[in-house]
Parts: sequence; C-alpha cells; structure tokens
Amino acid sequence: MRDETGEAILVESEGGDMTDTAYEPIARTRSCWTAAWGLRHCEGFEVDCTLGKLGYVEEIQLDDDGDPEALVVGSEGGRFVVPITEVLAVDVDREHVRIR
Repeated sequence: MRDETGEAILVESEGGDMTDTAYEPIARTRSCWTAAWGLRHCEGFEVDCTLGKLGYVEEIQLDDDGDPEALVVGSEGGRFVVPITEVLAVDVDREHVRIR
C-alpha cells in the first residue's frame, strides 16, 4: 500500500497479539496436499494441543472402509489413541498435527 506521495505504508497483518499461548501457532499456507491425504500419511508427525507437544504419530488406524479412524500417538508417558474427530489440523509441510 502507498500514501499519496507514493511512499510505501506498513500495514499490520490480520490478527493481533498472542494471548498466553505455550505453542507457536500453525501458519495457514497453501498446499497441494488435501486433509484426507495428510491424515493417511502423518506417521512420524509431531502432535500437539494448546497445552504443548504431546508426542509423535506412531500409527494411523483405519476403519472398515480404509478411512483414517484414529491416530496412535507415542509420548514419554506411553501410547494413547486420538479419534480423528479430535484432529483440528494436519500440516504436511511442517509434519505437524494439532488436536483439541
């Protein structure tokens, strides 16, 4: 954007200050990967929630139709299962899964 003299004007981006978050937000970028593809191929991706890092995807459990049903996440405390309905975002480029 430029002012009437042609000088560039710095324009603030959308959003605002982060409020008490313990994680770096996931930047929305355009990607050639679909969400369905990302869910099927997210083994090894880091998993986190608003509280911080939880672990890594060790396994993708499929339903009878071959669609992802749950993620098995390994952490220092053991393994736990996350239903696909709890997945908020998969970022294939950053190898990252965000859950509720």
